[in-house]
Amino acid sequence: MLGTGALFGRFRYIEFPPLEDIFGLELVDRLAHKHHLAITEPVAGHLVVRCGGNPFYINCVISQAIEQGLGAISDEARVRILNHAEISHGAIWRDWSSQLQRYFEQINSHFIAKRVLFHAAQFGDEIIEPEPIAAEVGRPVTEVQRVLHQLAFADMIDTTGGYMLRNLKDPVPREFIRVQYQLDVAKQPFTKVLRELQAQLARWKRKYADAVGEWVEARITALMNRFDGRCAAGRLFGVEEEIGLPRFAEVYDTVVKGPGDRMRQADVVASCWRGGQETLWVVEIKHWTRRVDTAIVQEFADLCRAVGDEARLPPERVVKWLVNAGGFTEGALAAMAEAGIPHSGAAEINELLRGFGLNRLLRSAT
Repeated sequence: MLGTGALFGRFRYIEFPPLEDIFGLELVDRLAHKHHLAITEPVAGHLVVRCGGNPFYINCVISQAIEQGLGAISDEARVRILNHAEISHGAIWRDWSSQLQRYFEQINSHFIAKRVLFHAAQFGDEIIEPEPIAAEVGRPVTEVQRVLHQLAFADMIDTTGGYMLRNLKDPVPREFIRVQYQLDVAKQPFTKVLRELQAQLARWKRKYADAVGEWVEARITALMNRFDGRCAAGRLFGVEEEIGLPRFAEVYDTVVKGPGDRMRQADVVASCWRGGQETLWVVEIKHWTRRVDTAIVQEFADLCRAVGDEARLPPERVVKWLVNAGGFTEGALAAMAEAGIPHSGAAEINELLRGFGLNRLLRSAT
C-alpha cells in the first residue's frame, strides 16, 4: 500500500542490516532443530554466507531442504543445489520476481527498466556506466540515467557511493538478476546458466570458513565467561591433573608483537586475579579438518610468550590452551606435553560446553 499511488516515496525507511555471522549460524541451528534437520557447522557457515546473512533467505533454503524431504544438509554442494533451486524457482524467485515486476511497472520508460537493470548487473562490482547501457537498449543516455536513479530509489541498485551507482552487495538478488539477464536478455540455455551458477556458488568456501571460525571463537569465549572456579577433569585438557577454571574478570582478543616484530592475533585472552596477582589464559582456536602439528605448537608458544611480555607477567602466570576440532599430530602432542600446554579437541569442548549449559556443540571437523 505504501509503495504505490500518491504515498509512494513519502516515508522514510529504516534499513535492516544482515545478521552478523554468529547470529546467522544461531538461526540456522534453531531452524534445523525445529525441523529435525542435521547440518554441521562448516555447512551452516556456507549457508549463512551464501544467503548474505538475510534471515528470509536462510529460512527459504532450510524450507527448500524440508520440501525435498532431506534429513540432513550434508555438504556445500547440497547448499548450492538448494540455493539454486530457491533462486531459480523457489520462494526467493517468487519474492524477487514480484518485487521486480512491481518496480518495473511503476518506473518503466519505453519498457526499458528491466533491460537497464539486467545490463547494469553485468558491471559486477564496478561503477555502473550509463553510456554502454544506453547503446545496448537503444535509448538516450539521459533516459537511462533517470531509470538507473529510479532503480536506486527502489533499492534495486546500491547508492552508498553517492552519484556513483553500483550493483547490490547482497549476493542473492545479485545472482537472481544475473541469472535473469542470462535467460531473458542473452537467451542462454538454462543448462548453461545452471552450470555457471553452480561454479559461482562454489567460489565462496573461504568466506564461509571464516564465518565458522569466528562463530567457534565466540562460543569458546562464551564458555570461558561462564567459568566459575570449579575444577575440570584433566582429560578434557590433555593432562593428568585437574584444571581449575577460574572466574575471569575479562575475556577479550588482542594483537601483540611477536618474533621479528610480526603482529600476531591472540584469539582469546582471559584475565583473572588471586591474591593481588594477575594470571592470563591465552587460547588459540583452530577449526581445521587437519591436525595441528609441531610448527603450530611452537608458534603458539611464541605468541603466549609475547602476550606475557606485553603484560609483564612471568611465564608461570600465563596459562596456555590450544584447541583444534581436527585433533593433533603425535609430534604436537609430545611438544605440548613437554611445554605444559593444555589442549582440547572437539569432543572435549563439547563436554565443557554441556557442563556449562551451552547446548550448541562443536562437531569434529574431520
